[in-house]
Amino acid sequence: MQISNGNPGNNIIKWDGINWKDIGFGNTASFIGIRKTLIYHNQLWVFGSFTQVAGSPASNIAMYDGTNWCVLPDTVQNNVYSVAVYRDTIYLGGGFTKINSDTNMAYVAKLKYPTLYSQCVNVGIIEFKNNSNISLYPNPTNSTLNIVDEQNQLINSTIEITNYLGQCVFSDTFSNQIDVSHFSSGVYTINIKSISGELYHAKFVKE
Repeated sequence: MQISNGNPGNNIIKWDGINWKDIGFGNTASFIGIRKTLIYHNQLWVFGSFTQVAGSPASNIAMYDGTNWCVLPDTVQNNVYSVAVYRDTIYLGGGFTKINSDTNMAYVAKLKYPTLYSQCVNVGIIEFKNNSNISLYPNPTNSTLNIVDEQNQLINSTIEITNYLGQCVFSDTFSNQIDVSHFSSGVYTINIKSISGELYHAKFVKE
């Protein structure tokens, strides 16, 4: 499932009661497939055959909490095909013959620390903090970033985009579309200041 094929998102989408929307899993050349999804402790867990999630390196397992995609510090050497919860613990089954360098963890293993992540990235169709009528899509993006302004609040506003170092990489008057194809891959912050002085902030990922 790809945006380039006319779908609303890449690989995973959600239904909000009215529309299907992207949740920022992303699209990579190394992606093979999502084999299993699981709701565990009110979080969406995804398992399968992938090495990247939301622009971050991943090892066939990722977690989405509604705002962030998080990846684990462990390296699962091969695909995960089956998942189950037993006594409040996640168990994996797959083609792996080791996890990290431990060859005792072959084919079946349990997830001992489900709250230990190596990295989390704020992604998805991001509503701006302090205003749910303003949102971004697609996120992650590799070309054009669209800004939805449902109530036309941002006319004549100014836009500034900064990288993870806080350096300004883009500054201009408001437009509903921004070409970010020339940006380096990574996480960026978009800051919009309205003519009345209100500030809106959100993050997006450039693939």
